[in-house]
Amino acid sequence: MTETPGAKLLPSTVQTTLDQLEFRRVQRPSWTAFHFPAIDARGRAEYADVVDMTPREADSVRHLLVDQIRYGRKRVAQARARTVNLLGEEEDADDGNNEWAIRVRQLEEALADVCRVFGLPSAI
Repeated sequence: MTETPGAKLLPSTVQTTLDQLEFRRVQRPSWTAFHFPAIDARGRAEYADVVDMTPREADSVRHLLVDQIRYGRKRVAQARARTVNLLGEEEDADDGNNEWAIRVRQLEEALADVCRVFGLPSAI
């Protein structure tokens, strides 16, 4: 951690990161085994895994968050493209679009916080 000796991740960042690590553990176990062997051995992610991350693990989380942000932005763009109409009348935004927009915002905040605490360059 390079910013200040007592710099900590925000609680929202810890929760977002924990959720993403758990999702990635289920979807891509080989990624988790390589980057977080303790999570792989235990079979679940815990708060201590996020709070006590090493700089190498933080860099892996940074790439994970960037990957999820890009995927979320793609989903938001696809949802917007489906609502385009030629009459110019605006339709109500569907819940899926709002959900992904909120999720992308949370991921962006978590990425900024991880980069701030560990002194990493933001990839977005």
